[in-house]
Amino acid sequence: MALKPVCECSICSHLSELQCGFQVRGREEQDTFLPESAKQLKTVKELKYDHRQVIQQCAECGTYYRLFSEYEFIIGGSNDEQILTRLTDDEAHWSIENPNQAPK
Repeated sequence: MALKPVCECSICSHLSELQCGFQVRGREEQDTFLPESAKQLKTVKELKYDHRQVIQQCAECGTYYRLFSEYEFIIGGSNDEQILTRLTDDEAHWSIENPNQAPK
């Protein structure tokens, strides 16, 4: 349960329901990043079924997010991708309680 509405939170009010970042080595001028406020979220659970995903929570309002991070090595460069998705309380609690299973 959220402690306050997302729109009143100094952290989550700067985050959309879906945020993406993508960086390509050697093409830094095209890089995109998650907003700075995403760095303030705290990891509450690593999802064992997919090591690239964690559940994060905002300490200020209690909102949950799923962070997907992937690094891909490519000769001549590499790619980094981050996808941050806002979750409902039910989605977050299910993932926290079932870290070995992918969401249905």
